[in-house]
Amino acid sequence: MIDFYHGSIQMFVIDAIANPDIPSLRAGEGLCGIIHNRAGKHLETYCRILGEHEHGDAVITPAFNLPPTFLL
Repeated sequence: MIDFYHGSIQMFVIDAIANPDIPSLRAGEGLCGIIHNRAGKHLETYCRILGEHEHGDAVITPAFNLPPTFLL
């Protein structure tokens, strides 16, 4: 079952993140930066290998340093 919530991501205990940010998937600002800070440097390395994607594409990456359920 998938539940959708509207609000600050920092308020929820979550299992997955849909990051609607930049096509490169690299660390940036906003939600993308928060995800990369928590996941660690291995996520950045992984995303560099994946390369650029079009807006609307779906990409699944390993969580690296993120536990299966975490609170941002």
